[in-house]
Amino acid sequence: MKKKLLGIALCALLSLPLAARESDSGLGFSLGARFSVLGLEPTVSLLFNHLEVEASAPLQSKHVYETKYDTDGTTVLGQELKGYTFGFAPEVSIGYNSKPFTSGWQNGFGFTALWVTDNYLNAFMGTSDSSGISSFLDSNGKVDFTQGAYLGSLYYRGAIQWKGGFSLYFRITVPLAAYVPSMGDAGFYSIMEPEFATAAVSAAFLGTAVGIRFTF
Repeated sequence: MKKKLLGIALCALLSLPLAARESDSGLGFSLGARFSVLGLEPTVSLLFNHLEVEASAPLQSKHVYETKYDTDGTTVLGQELKGYTFGFAPEVSIGYNSKPFTSGWQNGFGFTALWVTDNYLNAFMGTSDSSGISSFLDSNGKVDFTQGAYLGSLYYRGAIQWKGGFSLYFRITVPLAAYVPSMGDAGFYSIMEPEFATAAVSAAFLGTAVGIRFTF
């Protein structure tokens, strides 16, 4: 009897992801991951009717190499492995989802806020020091990223979802504004500025992602 009840409970548990909804109203959540040049990005979202709030974080990890010079400091002898760096950039998105629970084509759009940490920048650039990373935002030289940066963007997600709640999608983000805390008042940038507009176009290509997710 116990084995029979255990079998029924196990079947019920395994069939939960396959339970199709008949409407797009109600409360649910999703788990998934997407991938872009920015890295692998695990995602989790809360769905309430057509409102969606998502938390995610692109991950980066790289080996760091140091250039070795001879005693006169001019001749390059080669590179030596200095260590290993890992970083992540927390992101929160809020927006509209046209078909959160039922099958078919799904449109999603809204606003996203990304905290680009200095550790993430180190890992992305393959360096151990973020104090002098070249930036698209400053055509005159370097930007100090030791305190990271904040990026506000609009996003669009197009997805095909099946009845079981599994979906494949692509996501595009267009940056609208950025703030680099270590630069003070001079660290604010907007899409109205030519330098940032150029960077925003580049970032839109870099941030274009493909992903999968499961909605429950």
